[in-house]
Amino acid sequence: MAGASWRREQRPVLDLPRGPSEVVAELLALAGVIGTLVVLRRAWPDRVPTHFGPTGEPDAWGRKAWLLFPPLVMMVLYTALTILSRYPHIFNYPWRITAENAARQYRLARTMLSWLKAELVWLFAYLTWGTVRVAQGEAAGLGVAFLPVALLAIFGTLGVYFWVAARSR
Repeated sequence: MAGASWRREQRPVLDLPRGPSEVVAELLALAGVIGTLVVLRRAWPDRVPTHFGPTGEPDAWGRKAWLLFPPLVMMVLYTALTILSRYPHIFNYPWRITAENAARQYRLARTMLSWLKAELVWLFAYLTWGTVRVAQGEAAGLGVAFLPVALLAIFGTLGVYFWVAARSR
């Protein structure tokens, strides 16, 4: 692993157009951001749940300003992942990136990042929506399936990426 080809400076820097899957994921992420802002604009309860236990039921409550925390985290992640996806040549890859495989590996990594971004945005969008529903007395919690489904989506995306990328070395 001490070879010069492992150094990021040696990797090709390519300007690759977005593929259809990336575009769909980016549009889904943007829709999640907009949806979250709509939920916040329409509902502003006085007291909100600030923490949910493993069963999805609230176990701590606080002031309405806490309702801004999940969307704020979502926006930071959205912005950071959007910027990061423009530089796939600086990512850490578990295999050598060469001139022959760079375009394919960069596209796969960018696509994975786009889908993770969409999943994270919708995770925070659902968290915001669920928090508002609980605060307004319309729901008892987020539901017991929230955490397992979120984890399955995120780790499933990572698993698919590693499987496809390993086959495309």
